Amino acid sequence: MGRTLSNIITTLCLAILCASCAHDDAYVEIDDPAQLDISLSGTNPVTVNFRASAEWYARIYYQQGDTTRWLNVTPLSGNPNVTAVTIRAKSANYTDSDRHADVEVKLPGNVGTTIRVVQPATSKPRRLTGLRRTAVGGSLDGPSVLSFGYEEDSDETASFTVGSGTGAVTYSVEKGTSSGTVTMSTGTNESSFPIKMLNGRVYGYDNIEWSFADTNTGIVLNRSTVTMSFSYDNSEDKLLKKITRNETVSMRNGETLDPAQRITETFDYFYDNLSIDSLCHITTYNPTDTTTVRDTVQYKLHYPAAEYQENNLTADVWHLLVFPELQDTPFYSPTGFEMLGLTGDPQSNFPESADISVQLHSEEGLTASWPDRYLYSYQRNVNELATATAELYFPSSTRQVTAAFTYQEAADDGTESTDTAAER
Repeated sequence: MGRTLSNIITTLCLAILCASCAHDDAYVEIDDPAQLDISLSGTNPVTVNFRASAEWYARIYYQQGDTTRWLNVTPLSGNPNVTAVTIRAKSANYTDSDRHADVEVKLPGNVGTTIRVVQPATSKPRRLTGLRRTAVGGSLDGPSVLSFGYEEDSDETASFTVGSGTGAVTYSVEKGTSSGTVTMSTGTNESSFPIKMLNGRVYGYDNIEWSFADTNTGIVLNRSTVTMSFSYDNSEDKLLKKITRNETVSMRNGETLDPAQRITETFDYFYDNLSIDSLCHITTYNPTDTTTVRDTVQYKLHYPAAEYQENNLTADVWHLLVFPELQDTPFYSPTGFEMLGLTGDPQSNFPESADISVQLHSEEGLTASWPDRYLYSYQRNVNELATATAELYFPSSTRQVTAAFTYQEAADDGTESTDTAAER
């Protein structure tokens, strides 16, 4: 027994010594000293290259008391053939002081290196109060005039209004732990529907009937029942991954459909770091019948290589600018949920172009006209976005959708006034 225990102890000691010897040859090294201390500009990413002798992992350490978890590192692990991490802030720093964090790149054990990260504070943008969209060369999909309301002492959007005057419709939300309520108000009329929620995000709603009437006569022209669900990834950022929309159409253009038409749409999001890399929009008609027909439209986004077009808007209107053809009446399309902050953090930057590929089989898809490319341009007044234009290139024509922005103005005493150009 004694000899057996001695052998075990000797074996353990040899194993420890061997591990120590191997450990002496392990390394994680950054050759460029400038990349040991990096300063982030807004949400623009910084890539840090290093060398590693074995599989590695990265961890973020915030200052004590900092619970905002404002930093993203991608990827969080790799092997010696993948030796670069992209470090990026999830949002601009509108606090009164710089943010600090350490990113450690380590091998299993104690070998590693530390990257010190600072995100300087920057002036807080004015609230976006109005948005006007116009189209040249074709019709405009979705709302043309919007205005935004905010929670008190917060830049979180509490409501938005579509249209103006007596026909304006205001959409607002009340959030709970596991459920919420979206309310639509116009004049003295009000209606609402429940939504399922978790940790501040929407997860869907069931069997809501939507009716669309002629504005002049009030006669209902279209009626359908819609169910929507939202899913997110398992990362700390909980990025939106898929939206599924099931619709049963019982009336179209004033004609009752018998049998009703069933349509399932899915919006699949793919990411490069925190940026949406592409969106796949699949529409399936009569999904439970033997005559199932499917259309697929893929949007591949391209971002500027040098300087990102940073999104510092205080309302999430990103989808309105980037996917102008995917818009419809708010909450009949996904965009309304984003504008009320129900799908997570806003997209942090804008693309410069998008390539579009289609696979069409349905009668609806084959008779429609589809662009094959978007080209985006942005005009800024200092740091504020003044206008943004999406040029839609079709095989035989070009269409432009332009969005113009208005902001909360500063009063004479230096405080902010709610008066805007759109309201005047």
